[in-house]
Amino acid sequence: MSFNADEMLRAVDFRETRDMEHFALRAQVVLKALNDRGPAVPNYAPDIVLLQEVSHESTAVIASQLTAKTGYTYRVAVDAAAGEKAWACKTCTPAIMRETAILYNANSMTVPAGATPAHSLLKYASSDAVPGQAWISLGQATIELKQISSGKSYGVYSVHYRTATQVKNHDAYTVEWTNFLKKRMRELYPSSTPIIGGDTNNTHSYQAPLQTSSAAGPGAYNVTKSGAIYGIDMLASTDPRTAPAAPSYDYDYLREGADPHDGYFDKVHRTEGAGEVTTFIACDNLFGAGNGGSSQAQAIDGCSGRYYSDHPFMWTVFGS
Repeated sequence: MSFNADEMLRAVDFRETRDMEHFALRAQVVLKALNDRGPAVPNYAPDIVLLQEVSHESTAVIASQLTAKTGYTYRVAVDAAAGEKAWACKTCTPAIMRETAILYNANSMTVPAGATPAHSLLKYASSDAVPGQAWISLGQATIELKQISSGKSYGVYSVHYRTATQVKNHDAYTVEWTNFLKKRMRELYPSSTPIIGGDTNNTHSYQAPLQTSSAAGPGAYNVTKSGAIYGIDMLASTDPRTAPAAPSYDYDYLREGADPHDGYFDKVHRTEGAGEVTTFIACDNLFGAGNGGSSQAQAIDGCSGRYYSDHPFMWTVFGS
């Protein structure tokens, strides 16, 4: 599973845990419904959870909430930096954020002896920063994980690319960053199956960067992508996908317990009408300010009870 949690910009936001609780419950409800509908997968709790836009604090909350809601034990394999904006080095040139993290289901996965959590930096030239935007490198969380039942090893990356509003030549950098991460995957985990997932902010094209002709091996990646409202979220691996093809993502405000195959949105999230867009943004802003339980949020249909992020979470199953 991959999830941009939008929980790292403000301490008042990630101290207000209601939306992270909503996410954990929604993930359990959606995946259990898919499992019950079939074809069945080994369980309805994800083995690996790739997080973006999280701090150390919000990563811990998400792990504990997934544990509470699913009944499986989630542990932090690779952590984000602490505090607002998850600065790894605010005074560096460029500044460095470490706002990606990786969780694993300790009932099904383990960290092999000697495996070391790491972050690979996505860099770009200062001259390629869009005027008025900070020059920042983002650390991409990575670790090797092993499936307990099979002993199979996976090299895992949780990725988050800068946006086209922050970086010039964004398409070129998308290819460059992707090739860099795939090269690092071969260097770090040469005998492991690669899994790369996250928010690539690839808004220009629905051609996923892991499928571009210039993206060198290892192997042909199988890609699941969501086409999210703020960019393309992806999960990719050289393993074949075995999960039902649709849906692979879940938008905010879907009714709890609804059949996830229906793919309908309720009126709060719909984008057909300006009033509905405004309502969604108002709810998002309230949670961003730490006011998800306020009377204003309760007055917006679905806001205080179902909101979990301004991004959907997405999932797939890889394995032969």
